[in-house]
Amino acid sequence: MSRLKPQIRWLLSEDFPAVARLDFEQAADPWTEDAYREFLRARNQIVQVAFVADDVVGTLACRLERTTVHVERLMIGPGEHRAATLELVVTAIRNKLNRSRSCAEIFVHECQVPELVALRQHGFVAVSVVRNHFRGRRDGILMRYSLFRQCPTMYAPTNRLTKYFAQEDK
Repeated sequence: MSRLKPQIRWLLSEDFPAVARLDFEQAADPWTEDAYREFLRARNQIVQVAFVADDVVGTLACRLERTTVHVERLMIGPGEHRAATLELVVTAIRNKLNRSRSCAEIFVHECQVPELVALRQHGFVAVSVVRNHFRGRRDGILMRYSLFRQCPTMYAPTNRLTKYFAQEDK
C-alpha cells in the first residue's frame, strides 16, 4: 500500500489526455479532451483533478450557479486510493458551498450502486428519479447534498434503489 495520499488541484493543460483516458475507462458515455475543453469555455464551469504522484485518479467537473453546484462529471479511478479520492472530491464539492450556494446536485446512473452508496455515506440524499436521463434510455437518480438539510427523507420512493434508501432512513 502506498503512503502517498491523493491531492486535488485545478485541471492543467497537460492533464487533458489523462482525464480523457480516465473518463473513457470509467464512464458509460465518456467525454473526450475536446468535450472537457468545451466545458471549460463557459464562465461558470470548472474542472479539478485528484492525483497521486503524477497520476490522475479522479475528476470533478462542476457548473457553479447562484444557489446550486451542479456536478456534471465525477470520475474516480479504481485502485487503492479510491476511498480517499472520493473523500477528497466530496470535500472539494462541499468547499464550493456557502450561505447563498448551499446545495450540490449530481445525477448518478441508476445501475452504479457503489457510487450511489458512497455518495449516500457522504451525506448526499436521493431526491428523485429522472427517466431516460442517460443515453440508451437509462434512468438517473438525482443526489443532493445541502448545507442546511434537516430532514433526511426528502423524496418519495419510486424504484427499488430509492426504496432501499428510504428503508435505510427509518
